[in-house]
Amino acid sequence: MQHSHDAFVLSMTRQDIANYLGLVVETVSRLFTRFEEMGVLKVERKQIQICNFAKLDELAGEPSPLALTSAG
Repeated sequence: MQHSHDAFVLSMTRQDIANYLGLVVETVSRLFTRFEEMGVLKVERKQIQICNFAKLDELAGEPSPLALTSAG
């Protein structure tokens, strides 16, 4: 994955993110997976690429995307 304005290296581990947000690591992993399935992010180890800025903005104002999986 190339470095650009839409890609970056995540310096925190998934466990660090979970701890910071008060979540379990499984929830963080599920969110990354869900965002990939939705075409919002591409995740390769610690490399993150934002694939759809508009959708990410839209999701930022909505409830957790995990709720979408339990409804369907």
